[in-house]
Amino acid sequence: MVASAAAGASGEPQKKLPSWPSMVRDFATDESHGERGMSVLKLRLDGVRSAYDAAAAELETAKRAREDAEQELGGNQVQVAIAVVSIHGLEATISHLQEEISQVRSDLDALKVSKFWGMSSSARWIS
Repeated sequence: MVASAAAGASGEPQKKLPSWPSMVRDFATDESHGERGMSVLKLRLDGVRSAYDAAAAELETAKRAREDAEQELGGNQVQVAIAVVSIHGLEATISHLQEEISQVRSDLDALKVSKFWGMSSSARWIS
């Protein structure tokens, strides 16, 4: 009756406390679930670590490939620069040779004219 008087005074029904064996059983069940949860989390963590390691290795491989390509490109750019300089030099040589050929041609034409006019008039018409 005291219990019902206490329950009536607070306006709430009195809650029944769980028994000791049920508390132990609940704790053991929760502990079992917790251990399974930890096992699942450990497996997920291992999987994530493996994926990370694989991605990191792939990243390093990609970085090395990029560096190799950049070095090769740099070497090719040097070769192109050397070829361009060589081409410019050859173009200058060809231009100079064309000018010389033109000058020699003019000198030859002038020589032919002076030779033609230097001949006697009868010899000019025979040749």
